[in-house]
Parts: sequence; structure tokens; C-alpha cells
Amino acid sequence: MLLLITALGCRNKDYAVVDSAPLEIEDTGPFDDDGDGFVQAVDCDDADPAVYPGAVELCNGIDDDCDGEVDDDAADATAWYADGDADGYGAGEAILSCEQPSGTSAVDGDCDDADAAYHPGAEESDCTDPNDYNCDGAVGYADNDADGFPACEDCDDFDNDVNPDAEEVCNGEDDDCDGSIDVGASDAETWYADTDGDGYGDAALTAESCEQPSGYVADATDCDDSSAEVSPEGTEVCNDIDDDCDGDLDEEAVDAPTWYADTDADGYGDAATSTTTCDAPTGMVADDTDCDDSDGDVNPGATEVCNDIDDDCDGDIDGGATDASTWYEDADCDGYGDASSSQDACDSPGDGWTSDDTDCDDADPLAFPSATEVCTSVDNDCDGTVDNDCTDTNVIASPTHDAVDSPADAQACALIGELDTSPGNPHDSTNLSSFMSVLSGSSSGLASSTDEAVYELDWSNRCGSTYTASDGNYLSTTNSWPALSSTDSYGAARFRGYLNLPCGEDLHRTIGLMGNDALSLSIEGTEIVTVNWTDGQWKKFRYVTFPEPGLYAFEIQWSTNLNCNIDPFELVWAEGFVSGYEDYDSMCSYSSCTYGTGTPIPDFAIVTDDHLVASTDGAASDCTQCESDTECDSAESCNNAGICE
Repeated sequence: MLLLITALGCRNKDYAVVDSAPLEIEDTGPFDDDGDGFVQAVDCDDADPAVYPGAVELCNGIDDDCDGEVDDDAADATAWYADGDADGYGAGEAILSCEQPSGTSAVDGDCDDADAAYHPGAEESDCTDPNDYNCDGAVGYADNDADGFPACEDCDDFDNDVNPDAEEVCNGEDDDCDGSIDVGASDAETWYADTDGDGYGDAALTAESCEQPSGYVADATDCDDSSAEVSPEGTEVCNDIDDDCDGDLDEEAVDAPTWYADTDADGYGDAATSTTTCDAPTGMVADDTDCDDSDGDVNPGATEVCNDIDDDCDGDIDGGATDASTWYEDADCDGYGDASSSQDACDSPGDGWTSDDTDCDDADPLAFPSATEVCTSVDNDCDGTVDNDCTDTNVIASPTHDAVDSPADAQACALIGELDTSPGNPHDSTNLSSFMSVLSGSSSGLASSTDEAVYELDWSNRCGSTYTASDGNYLSTTNSWPALSSTDSYGAARFRGYLNLPCGEDLHRTIGLMGNDALSLSIEGTEIVTVNWTDGQWKKFRYVTFPEPGLYAFEIQWSTNLNCNIDPFELVWAEGFVSGYEDYDSMCSYSSCTYGTGTPIPDFAIVTDDHLVASTDGAASDCTQCESDTECDSAESCNNAGICE
């Protein structure tokens, strides 16, 4: 009862007024007809003990709890769920109601109430569909590698690089799940058929594969895959086939012959102009022996003639010419040859050869058919008779050295001195040795001296206040004595060198020594002639014979009084023996001499530098040429006569 009162005390509801007749309350007190503990005043149905305030509201169409609401908050109300997609399955919070509200379902668990396809019990038969249609939290779809392809379609659902849309690559896997490994791989190599097995493939027959197929190679450069002899490594030969696949037929073929230009069309080619090719180009031949391809008359098959051309291309100009002359050895250089020693040549072979073959003694340069017969017990003129009509002559000793073709210094050397006192009569040649002793410094009395280079043997002392050179017979080449400290003293001079007689020159000479006061001439150590003013001799001539070409040492000594008299010195010569001058000794004054002072003697000439060579035994160091090659120019050498040549 206390509970009921408490309950009643806590309720604050307006009860519905039942439209009925007013109750007549007997003054019998409160009534509880149904015995439910609630009097009629508060019991909305005092005839039903199950109905009273605070009773459990049930779904029975009765206001069990007397709150004025029928079946509200009924204890046995049904839970209803919103069924937005009308698929018979609801979702969300439960709606408790005795009657089913519109748009609800008594079954919940719809996992997508906006889509009727989703509800418990829905069919899930597509393994490619990732949706949980039956809302059980599980699906038939799986994509373990998250590559967007279900496991049922993915051939490797644990490798996201493998799926039906993947790019097939060469890796030994079926990347695109087409059931074939590496087939159609994007990085597959292109292979080329190698039908002939030469290692080079045919670009027209290909296969794409990760691995090399049998009968295929990576190369595509074979230009003929039916022949193993043809490939880029093939050897090009002359066969009208492009053996090495370079696009050219037979070019640079290893067996191609070399062809040579035959500009003159004589059938012989020029070795300097050639080409190598299988077939002969126009204007070219296989021969390369033409030495002048501009002249059709010059080739190895031509006839050699004398024309300064190597007609037959044997490397020898005019050698073996059919029109060559015969030349004979001229060992003694006299212009006449030895008939027993000859050779044929277009031109003279040079010194030592001649076109004549009439020499009777080719070892003696003084013996030949037109030679002058000299009294030497030799048949000089080759007439078979010795010394017939012979001429006496001064035969010189053998030369010091061979003749020099181009001497470095074409000159002689002189030592010229002025003496304080005279060692004797300067006009007497017997005193020359005393004068030379003073000149060389071996005796006292030398006031001064000078060294001179001598280019012509024509000298004069100076005389008078003007020191004018006195005239000789050859005044045009007269050299003046060096300036003197006095005009009334004595002088001495010495001239040394070599007379150079080359091959081919006349070995018979007429030599003249002219001058005063005293003079002497020696050749190869033999005195040839002396001049003594005291004897009235002014000019002397001698016949001289040189035994062979060569360098002949000479020395001239001269002593004079150096006064105002005419004191010239001259050495002249002429080829051959000049008639009338054999052992000619004469004193010629201005009035008595046919050829006096200033008038040259016909046929004679001053000995000049075209026949002079300086010697090592000259008077002073500046006249000495050499003692070794180091003293000569680079293109010269020092010969055994002390001469640079």
C-alpha cells in the first residue's frame, strides 16, 4: 500500500475524463472493486485488477498503467527498425511500438539501408564484387595485394605487380595473368633469323622473346641469310657479291688486282697513280713499270737511245743506248785513250775517258800521238821512234798532291820585309839565302814585315816621293809593295804556294821570270831559273815540263834595294813551248828591248789565282790553310798538302 501511495504521489498526469454520468459517491468510503489496491478514484479500470496506475503497460489495446495512453511504452512492445530501402530489413536504433510503424521492419542488420541490394541473407555469388551484400561482414572478393584486381581474377594476389592489367616484362613471371610467362613482354628483345648459321641475322625475319630462340641471333645485318660466306664479317672478294654487307659489290676485295694509270696508252702503267679494284678501270693497266707515263715512247719495252731520257725505264739514262758512242779509258788524262779499255755511252763518262783510242802509253800523260817529243828517252808522239826531233826541257819532279778542282783559297802567300841593312848585294842572286834568313827572322836586320795574300804574281816596289808603283810588262795587274818607312833601304820578299795543273791542261809550259834586282824560281825543290841584275839579266825564260796533272810546290825569292829605280817582279807563262824562248836570257832596257816596260809579251800571261793554291808552309799563319779538317769549312776537308778542298 505504501508503494502504491508513493507511486501515486509521484505521478502527475492528467487523466482523461470519461464522458459518463457523475459518480455518486456513497459515503461508504473508497472502493477498490478489482482488488488491485487502487481505489476507483485513481484506478482507470477498477474492474480489471491488471489495470491501475503504475501497472506494466502491455500491447493489449488497454491503458494498463492508467496514464491516459494506450499501449505507450508497453513492456512487450516490438522493436521496429527503419527500412529506408524497403528491402524488409531495417537499420539504426530500434523503434519500440506495439504496432509496426510505416517504413520499418522488425528485422534489423541492414548494412546499407539506402540500397535494397544490401540486407542479411542477400545473395553474394560474384567473387569480383567487393561489396558485403548480406551484411555478414564477409565477402567472396579478395585483393590481398591491393592492386585493384580480385583474387579470383588475380593470378598472384600477393604481388601487386601481377594482375590482368599489368605490363608483361622479362622476369620469369606471368605478369598479366594471361597464362603465359614473358610472352609479349614489353622489354622482350627482337631476335633475327640466322638461317645460314653465320652469326648474323635477317632483318626481315624477326621474333620477340626474352630468351634467344633457337636459330635466331641479336644481329640484323646479314644481307644474305642463305649464305654463310656473306655477312658483315665476310671477306670481300671479286665475285659480284656484297660479301661484307656494306652495300657495295666487290669494293676493296682482298683478291682485287692493282691497276695503274696508262696516260700515254703505251701498255705500261705509272706506279705513282694506282687503284685497286676487281675490274680494270678505263685507261689503267696491270703493269706499273712505266717511268714516264706522259710519253708513249718511254716504257720498259722501248729502245734506249741517246737523248738524256731513260727510254727503257731500267733506271739508267741512256745506258745501253743503241746509238751510244764508244769511249776509251784515258788513265793519264792526256786526251788520248787506250783501245784495250772502253765502254759505250752517249756522253763522255767524265775525266779519264775520251773518244780517241790512239794512245801508245796510257800511263804517261806526256805520250800521245800529237805530243811534243821531248828529250826524255820516251816515244812521246807515238810515232815509234824515241827522241826524234826532241826538245830539251826542264822536267819537274812528281807533284806534291793531286790537282784540286775547287780550292778553298785560290791564292799563294807572301812574306814581304824591309831591312835596316843589306846582308849583301841585293842584285846578286847568290845573296838571296842571306836576305831570306833576315826575312824569316833567323838573322838580324829586319825592320818590318807584312803577310800578303797573293792572287797574281806581279809586284812592284814603291818609289819616289809619291810612292808610285813602277811599271812592269803587265802593269794592269801590278801589286804595290807595302808602304815603307824609308825609300832608301833594302827589301826581301818570298812567295810560296802551289801551281795547280788540272787534268786536261798542257803539261809543257814556257815560264818567264822577269824583274830586278835578284830573283829565283824553284818548283818542287828544284831551282828552275835565277835573275841577276848584276849580270845584266832582266828577263829569263825556260821550257818546263810537268810530268802529270797535280799540285806543284813553288817558291820565289826576291831581294831589292828599294830605291827609286824601277824594280818590278813578274812570273809569266804560256802553254807549250813558245818558239824563241828556250833558255832565253836577256837584259832589256827601254831602248833595246823589243817588248819593253809596260808592253806585254805576246802569248804569255801572269800566273794568277786560277792556277794558284795557298800552302801550309807559307811565310805566316794567315797563309796557312789547314792542318786538320776542323780548320776547313763544313763542306771541305784538309788534304795531305794542307789545302782545304
